[in-house]
Amino acid sequence: MLNSEEERFLREIYQKYAEKLYRFLSGLSSGSDKISEDICQEVWISFARQIQRMESWEDKQILAWLRLMARVKYRRYIKKQEKRDGRPLETFLRDENCAGDSAEDIALLEILCKEKFSELTETEKELVRCKIYGVSYRQTHPGDTRSENALAIRCSRAFRKWKRRIQEDGLEYS
Repeated sequence: MLNSEEERFLREIYQKYAEKLYRFLSGLSSGSDKISEDICQEVWISFARQIQRMESWEDKQILAWLRLMARVKYRRYIKKQEKRDGRPLETFLRDENCAGDSAEDIALLEILCKEKFSELTETEKELVRCKIYGVSYRQTHPGDTRSENALAIRCSRAFRKWKRRIQEDGLEYS
């Protein structure tokens, strides 16, 4: 449930960006109104769930978030269709191969990831870095006497914790 201030903010943002978001999704879905409408609705629901956090964001950050969520939800939709139909869809393959993330999407992703990364402990940060860069924790900390398996588990747990925090904040990825 939204309070009156959040509802006002949602209406304001919706009026500003509904048409842009729909056109963006229409382009992704090769003009399919059904897909564009369905995914648009899902994005606005996700936005409403995250609204308290976003009230302090600038307009360009909000638009970037909307586009990023639209792209993520579109890819999920296509993957579900692909599984259901049992064959790859041309649109999905074209979309996956073109790596067309806009600069604003990349910047927003970076902001969200850094924000959640800063909430980790120093040890967790180091473990996540090791997991991301594919470096053994032992290589960066040769004095640690734990087994390789124990260190690998610690890295995976820290990475999952970071990923979970990002997802809780609205950035859903497969």
